[in-house]
Amino acid sequence: MKKFSKIISLILSVFVVCFVLTACAPKTVDEAMVKMEEKGYMVVLIDQDYYLTEGAIIGFKAYNMEGTEGMLAFWFESSKEAKNFVDTWIDDMYPVKKSSGKCAYAGTVKAIEDFKS
Repeated sequence: MKKFSKIISLILSVFVVCFVLTACAPKTVDEAMVKMEEKGYMVVLIDQDYYLTEGAIIGFKAYNMEGTEGMLAFWFESSKEAKNFVDTWIDDMYPVKKSSGKCAYAGTVKAIEDFKS
């Protein structure tokens, strides 16, 4: 019985680790841009002088060719800055607003799923 419970514990641990690793937002803007382009999105790096949110280091916007799915993502110096930005984000253009690590993002449900997958 002890051997069986150890095996089950190991299997569950592996499952949890795999789930956590696959459900995270990309760590860098380059990773995110490649991922979204591979999923069929048009990705545009946000010009720091034009649209970049105060406090953000870099960001991008992505949208599919039909214009039905889209998102914005910004990377900050710290995770605290990203979380604070999400808490005060006043733009109601997108229904989903979240942060993961140093990244704050908003978008349609499908675009966010693609971003995190």
